[in-house]
Amino acid sequence: MKSSLQDAQRVTSLVDAATDIDPSTRKLWKYQYLLGREIIIPFLREHGLFKKGQAICEVGCAEGGVLAALVECGASRALGTDIDTVRLNNAEALASLTQLPAQFQYNDIVSEPVEGQNSSFDLVMLRDVIEHLDDAQAALKNISHMLKPGGLVYVNFPPFRSPFGGHQHTLNTTIGKLPWIHLLPKPVFTSLTKGGRAPDVIETQRLQNIRFSTAKMHKAVELSGLSVLWEGYFLLRPVYRFRLGLPFSMSFHALRYLPFFRDFFAMEAAFILQKAQ
Repeated sequence: MKSSLQDAQRVTSLVDAATDIDPSTRKLWKYQYLLGREIIIPFLREHGLFKKGQAICEVGCAEGGVLAALVECGASRALGTDIDTVRLNNAEALASLTQLPAQFQYNDIVSEPVEGQNSSFDLVMLRDVIEHLDDAQAALKNISHMLKPGGLVYVNFPPFRSPFGGHQHTLNTTIGKLPWIHLLPKPVFTSLTKGGRAPDVIETQRLQNIRFSTAKMHKAVELSGLSVLWEGYFLLRPVYRFRLGLPFSMSFHALRYLPFFRDFFAMEAAFILQKAQ
């Protein structure tokens, strides 16, 4: 444990000292890296998703901090994809700086699998990504092509009808701090949130059209040819232990049997999917 803590301190110190990289980029990378170490990797291990020597891909990797943590913990190969080339460039620079090597590649997973990566991965992750995609079924089908036989997919997302499923909290406005406000009629919600940051306002409006639900997730999985191995629901998201300093998360996995209530009250839905052997 002491050695692991020292490794984390060494890595974050390297990033802190990289004054040629924008401070906000460094902050995001450190958040992702520590989130990976403290929340995501323990969850993956608990559910048998991560072992040393695996090849892992993260779709929507942003600055690549989570992948760095996975490499540090023994991933033999790590690939991150995103549609934001600026973030991918930053991810490459930070991977080189920290000597926690990962590859990064532009890809729109809705349109096509990652080029040259058929049957390449033991695990593909979509963390807080699938609810932003215009076609979840197409994305999962393309991901299935990237998996080895028996390979696994980890997906989590806030259902649209959950307290902050409209991502209104990203607007940094007073009104955006209110739960379920995104369920107001669309013209009313749009009017109330127009004072937020322009890119976030645009995205909250997109989510009003997508309205991704657990029922849509099940349908997308069925049509993609993957199967559900595990399905879990959290009234308080595990990430809140790290992001907000809460002492615990709160799971209520029995919500899987209550389709109407799970979308309103679960702040996170999590799925483990598998490709056939």
